[in-house]
Amino acid sequence: LKGGHFDLAARLAEEMGDLPNAALFYLKSGDLAAAGEMELKQDNREKAAWMFNKAGQYARAAELLEGLDQFAAAAENYRKGGFRDKAAILYVKAGKEALAASIFEELIEELSRQEPGGYRSEAERSMLLKYHRYCGELHMKTDRPEKAAPHFELALMNDQAAEAWRRAGHTEKAADILLRLQRPEEA
Repeated sequence: LKGGHFDLAARLAEEMGDLPNAALFYLKSGDLAAAGEMELKQDNREKAAWMFNKAGQYARAAELLEGLDQFAAAAENYRKGGFRDKAAILYVKAGKEALAASIFEELIEELSRQEPGGYRSEAERSMLLKYHRYCGELHMKTDRPEKAAPHFELALMNDQAAEAWRRAGHTEKAADILLRLQRPEEA
């Protein structure tokens, strides 16, 4: 090892079954992904997740952290890896509803950037409705009905939209929705 051949030493240690030293030598050689694999083989999932994160394998790190019920850390890794919808759901599990709502709003904005009159697939329309529903529910959970109501309307959830407008103090908007639903007695 005087010549700094840590990668060779790591492979030799791995072949001999000396996983702790293999992980150490992979780490010293700068191969964090391989070091993470060695830690994973030793069932050191938290350490492996850290190494995968540092190696830029965010989805792999997130899966390990999610399995350890470390939802906020898993969500952060999913977000870095580009899986924002999965990150938002895990932020909800971690109790960070406002952050989750902001991620869903980013996703809505991204889906809505399409040219007016352009074609939107059924899957895109479905995702847009789902994200609006999630935003509405999260804003209601964080006691922000004035932000929730427009999301409920765009998700075609008129009863929830009317309730949110009523709770936000906009009874005329709530009444308008109820009249459109042909329920004047509730308006």
